[in-house]
Amino acid sequence: MKLNTENLPSWLAGAIAGCLYCITSASTITWVHESQDSGELAACAAIAGIPHPTGYPLYMIAGWIAIHIFGWFDPGRVMVLTSVVCASIAAGIIARTCAILIRAIWRDFEFRGMGPGWIGFLAAIVSAINPVMWSQAVVCEVYSLALLLQAVVWLLLAKYVRLRIDSKSRDGDHASLIGWIGLMLGLILAHHISGIMIIFPVVLILLFYPPGNWGKIGTRFVLSMIPGLLLYLYLPIRSSFNPPIDWGNPQTFGNFIRHISAFQYRGNIFGVEWPDFIRRLTNPEWPGNWGTLFILLALAGFCVLFFSPKKHKRYAVGVPILVYVLWSIVFAFSYNASDYEVFTYPMIMPIAILIAVGTGWVVIMLQKTSRHLVWLLVFMAFIFIGFAAAQRWLEMDASDPIRNAAANFASREIRLLPENAIVITNSDGQLFSLLYGINVGVIDPIGGEKIGPRKDIDALTPYWITTDWFYENHAGTDLAIERWEPQGIEDYNRLLREFIDMNIANRPVFVDGYVLSMIQVEGDEYRVEGGTALMRIIPAS
Repeated sequence: MKLNTENLPSWLAGAIAGCLYCITSASTITWVHESQDSGELAACAAIAGIPHPTGYPLYMIAGWIAIHIFGWFDPGRVMVLTSVVCASIAAGIIARTCAILIRAIWRDFEFRGMGPGWIGFLAAIVSAINPVMWSQAVVCEVYSLALLLQAVVWLLLAKYVRLRIDSKSRDGDHASLIGWIGLMLGLILAHHISGIMIIFPVVLILLFYPPGNWGKIGTRFVLSMIPGLLLYLYLPIRSSFNPPIDWGNPQTFGNFIRHISAFQYRGNIFGVEWPDFIRRLTNPEWPGNWGTLFILLALAGFCVLFFSPKKHKRYAVGVPILVYVLWSIVFAFSYNASDYEVFTYPMIMPIAILIAVGTGWVVIMLQKTSRHLVWLLVFMAFIFIGFAAAQRWLEMDASDPIRNAAANFASREIRLLPENAIVITNSDGQLFSLLYGINVGVIDPIGGEKIGPRKDIDALTPYWITTDWFYENHAGTDLAIERWEPQGIEDYNRLLREFIDMNIANRPVFVDGYVLSMIQVEGDEYRVEGGTALMRIIPAS
């Protein structure tokens, strides 16, 4: 049996990225790299719960399966390793996609041997050490899976372009690829609805390289999306069983639509004022994530795609890349959140393609002069990659126990909380870490002891008591007070005080400093007992 060496660079890129990510990955839930949601995501995956919008049904189902297959591991660690695996496979797919496109673009130029494969390998390794990709690969977050799904779509598009260029290709091959693209788009939507924007490059490439029978192909494309979209049934079905974490209670049609459309976050989309958008956009750090050498190679790739003879039709690849990169920049830098840079992850694949195309062009030019210059370029590239990886290692390394603040916090507080306590905290990181410990149990990073689960504890955020779904989930319990609609911040704080006063006689109530400042009013102050991050409040006598 002959070994297919054409895929060797892709496998090698994935293996190197996997080793890098595994060594630097977090041991469990963590707050590093803006991963405050890790506790909630890991807990919901372990208990088949409903996390914050948009619910991430594909991620929840995949996580639940992984946690139950590897049941001897801490669930938080399993979810981290899921990110490691997804990002590693994505690195391999980046390498393969770049190699396919290089062969398609320079169909009239014969690269010797595995040249395109090694150029793709270079682009993949540069992408793998990009801080956005690296940081999300080592924590429990949704972005590595999102990147993997989008990478598969780009791979299928690359194969489609190469088939369309090949005059010997058959219509059945085109239809099959378009069917697979439809399936992947359905899965992307089942992961997060914002992924719909991958449709930009898909539609543009189909317009530049028409498949032939639009009606038949279009029907196949739409039907192929259905299996992925059906995964959204997880949300209402699982919610009907009232799991311990049931954010949004999406068992009714109205709640379901609000949840998958991320209704509560709509104000964040394009929510940044123009001066702040410009400030973010002109920050030199984010393009520096790629490094000067590779930015220049990407610009060279851009020129190759847009300024080559029209007969080569390279713009058919360049236009979708340009449109998608511009959209990703606008969406990410106008998103009103502190972790806005992570939303640039859709740019990783198209920029890697530009780097590969630019590198291919430089290799062709250098080969005309001297092959020694090609080796000089390779040497320079890997020297840069080595220095960049070493420089970023300490920043990206999430394995250091000192950085395990989420597990430290959850294990300490759950150990100290008395029976039947209620915790109200305004911090997502604290709340989600507590939800993990309460529902799954958390391993103390210092002593190695497993603390919890503690099903007797209720943890919530002040925002929840203003929502219908919170009271729908707790009808008939001591958390379901008589609710009214607050009209402003004072009403909001008064509703919170009523909620606390309703429970404080029967259950220990703990709050963080921010919540305490919300409920303190002159002449009606609460007394505070002990605590570190959380404090027990007692009505003034």
